Amino acid sequence: MPNKAQIVENETRALLEAACDRNLSAEIHYEEDDELRRARMRLLSIDEEEIRIDKPMSLGKPFTLRPRQPITVYFVLDQKSYGFKSQIIGPIIFTDLNAQKKVKGARLRIPKVIRQEQRRHDFRLSLSREDVDVVFHAIDSETADSAPIDAVRFDGRITNLSGGGLSVIMKTVPALKFRINDQFCIVFNLPHVEGRFVLPVELRNVRRIHDGESIVIGFQFRGRCGPENRERIQRVRRFIADEQRRQLRQMRGS
Repeated sequence: MPNKAQIVENETRALLEAACDRNLSAEIHYEEDDELRRARMRLLSIDEEEIRIDKPMSLGKPFTLRPRQPITVYFVLDQKSYGFKSQIIGPIIFTDLNAQKKVKGARLRIPKVIRQEQRRHDFRLSLSREDVDVVFHAIDSETADSAPIDAVRFDGRITNLSGGGLSVIMKTVPALKFRINDQFCIVFNLPHVEGRFVLPVELRNVRRIHDGESIVIGFQFRGRCGPENRERIQRVRRFIADEQRRQLRQMRGS
């Protein structure tokens, strides 16, 4: 998640025009029910007063952001990441994509500034030798971190952990396809830490290993705005920092 940025002086209009000319895909971050959520859309056109986008998609389904909803938009142009704060304007509208096609979508306020994002990569702590078991199950936006009655639970082991998420290795599940942006609740314990961790996560990547017998799934922590989830993520960060210090002492022979 972006955490450092520099203001791009006098380039806001040119960058937005270039992004709209290419109908670039962009990611929207917004808050709902005290939780940080994400959606995807395309930047379609820009005029003197607004930016037009197609209808945002969240978890593969279209949805409507309320008027005056504050949002943050992130997009990549010429291999550089940019972000800006904006707001939804008014009701749903249709945009002429070309002479034959109209696209249903929304309008955004043109931002005063755009920032070029600098992404920080969290330190990853290997837990491959610790045999840290995890259990996770699918959730949706309405079930929060509680399990539906018919939820299928999956078992795995943590391979590495960071302040932003974790990687899990598990046996390949026949006839089951995990998809990017799928939402899960994950449960695990950490060595020498009292209590278990229950956190909502979002699937970010999947890769097969061991001749296809196992898969490694990369999860990103969600719900940083919720106080309980924020406290749990801070506990994860403290555990990682303590382990880093312990490993450094071992390397120094003290």
